[in-house]
Amino acid sequence: MKRKTESDVIAEVNRHTTGNRVEIESSNYAGCVSCCAVFDVREVEEWQDEWTAPGKQNRVKRWTAKCPRCASPSVVGSSTGLLDDQAYLPLAHHLVAQKPTKRR
Repeated sequence: MKRKTESDVIAEVNRHTTGNRVEIESSNYAGCVSCCAVFDVREVEEWQDEWTAPGKQNRVKRWTAKCPRCASPSVVGSSTGLLDDQAYLPLAHHLVAQKPTKRR
């Protein structure tokens, strides 16, 4: 099995925490990269709407789960297989937290 680099983990987090309603609803439990809480997916009650394209044409609405503990839109579902490793959330949290933010 290939070892994941830091950029691989960050890319995974970004891919699975945005527009993830289908993944979350097909999961038994979920975890938050922001606060590292693990919870039953039925606790997810808030969804943030996202768009697949910024322009007004051909936009498709996607829904992103918000954590029931900290309200952060950084939830990963168990159906992804990422939460099988108990060290994943703390590692992802550490890597995402240290990633430099882009200033506008």
